[in-house]
Amino acid sequence: MPAPCSAVVRSRSLSLSGARPTDAGSRGLNRPIDVSAVTGNAWGADVRRTDLSWEGTRVAVEYDSSMHHSGSEKIERDAKRRTLLQAAGYHVVVVTNDQLKKIAEMDRVGHTLSRLMGKRQRIRIRDYEKRKRLLHARLLN
Repeated sequence: MPAPCSAVVRSRSLSLSGARPTDAGSRGLNRPIDVSAVTGNAWGADVRRTDLSWEGTRVAVEYDSSMHHSGSEKIERDAKRRTLLQAAGYHVVVVTNDQLKKIAEMDRVGHTLSRLMGKRQRIRIRDYEKRKRLLHARLLN
C-alpha cells in the first residue's frame, strides 16, 4: 500500500480524475482554474484558496483530508471559507479521502459536478469502465 499522499497530491488526483478526456477514463470536465483569478481580493484570502474550480462556472471543490482538516480550529476555518464561497455564488462540493479512494463515490461526485456545470455526460467509449478503473488506480498510486 502506498504511503499516505499529501493533500496537494490528492487534490491533483481529484483534478485529473475529472478533467482529462473521456478516452482516458475521465469525465471530460473543463480544466480547473485558480479561483483567485475569478474572485480577486473582494472576498479575502480564504476564499481565493480552493482546491478546484472551473472557468465559466461557479463550482468549487474542496478536498478534506483527515490530516489537514481535523481539529476544531481547522473545521471552523473550512466552514467559514465555504460560507464565503457560497456567499460569492459558488456551489461547494466537498470530497474526502475516503470518497477519493472509491470509484463509486467518485462517480457520484462526478455526476454532481457535471450537473452543477450543466454538462451532460455522453460517454461513448466501449471500454470506458476499464479505462476509468485504470486511471483511478494510477492516480492513487
